[in-house]
Amino acid sequence: MKAFLSTQKQAGTPVVVEYKLAEEETEEYTEEQQEAYNKLKELTTYAGQTNIYSTNSPSPIFTVTGIKDVNSLITQVNQLILEGGN
Repeated sequence: MKAFLSTQKQAGTPVVVEYKLAEEETEEYTEEQQEAYNKLKELTTYAGQTNIYSTNSPSPIFTVTGIKDVNSLITQVNQLILEGGN
């Protein structure tokens, strides 16, 4: 088995084994993760509502990038942080 795993690693296809711990372990956020989490908590979302306005010229040109459901994004990012992912 060790030879197989070593061969896989050398070939650039390491084997990943996932298993459930007998007891849950909680890891503290890194400073960077805590800052990101704090920023996410401060976001405000208005689900199903989009407001765009301009005080510029009579016919403004907008370049807009929107996220449909910010709450869903926050949940996904928070889950990644909790899992220790990137």
